[in-house]
Amino acid sequence: MKFEFSTDTATIAFFDPMLLQHKLNEPADWWTRPSVLLKEMNANNLIVAGLGQDGFYRIEIVLMNETLSVYSFQAYLNCVSGRIYVGPGEDISGGELEPDESLGGRFIEVPSGLYIIRAQREDKQIIISLSQLNNSNFKNDFTDELVL
Repeated sequence: MKFEFSTDTATIAFFDPMLLQHKLNEPADWWTRPSVLLKEMNANNLIVAGLGQDGFYRIEIVLMNETLSVYSFQAYLNCVSGRIYVGPGEDISGGELEPDESLGGRFIEVPSGLYIIRAQREDKQIIISLSQLNNSNFKNDFTDELVL
């Protein structure tokens, strides 16, 4: 799957909207507070990576067993609804809004479960590997925000 999105927060986000329902009534920028963001990332509910600059990015999603051998980061992500959203950080659930595809982000239909996400970037091109894991015991242990 290939697509483009635009960001005004210089971020890319990955999440199952069902796992962020508890944030819908929070301010729209709740995830910009590092301690709150890290809590959700370490619960495998959300992955946010800084991109360094606003603008348009080309995304390529490689599903299942086609993993990247070289990557900038890897993280675990839970999915209970069968849908993972990949797009700009400003689409993260909050402020009584849920993500849509108006900024170019996309919903990816996948089986429920735990996923390992790996990403690599070259300028405005981002390649993302998304693979389901058989073992659901893996947890993120981030102490700082991700940068891609």
